[in-house]
Amino acid sequence: MTLSKEQAQALTRTVHLLRPAWNEEGIMAALIKVRERDPFEVALAAIRAAKDPSAKTPGVIPTGPHWNELAPEAPKAPRLSREEKRARTCANCGHMDGCSPGCPGFVPLDAATNGRTTAPQDIRSQIQPTVTFGIEETA
Repeated sequence: MTLSKEQAQALTRTVHLLRPAWNEEGIMAALIKVRERDPFEVALAAIRAAKDPSAKTPGVIPTGPHWNELAPEAPKAPRLSREEKRARTCANCGHMDGCSPGCPGFVPLDAATNGRTTAPQDIRSQIQPTVTFGIEETA
């Protein structure tokens, strides 16, 4: 797969918008030199080159360290949905992904008391209602 004319034009415009000091003719000339390479790699290298403040002209695009940079850091684990958290939280001890030492055994939160519990029964019994401005609330 090679870099097409349309791809080179779009990438030239993008790089110019990122690095206005570089003229579009110079960017296009640099991209033509690497048109036989993978278009995805060309795009990444051109953008990395534009990001480098020490690169004074687009002439650095065909060669340079921006072609051999390490892959970006792996994304962090996705946030769990409410349903996923409930499925991984123990109704007996309240711990997620592993019960506490004194727990009699893992019971998913949704499986306990028809899925309506939000905390182990012993914890809910310890919560005392409070009154603030005449409105009863739980602490």
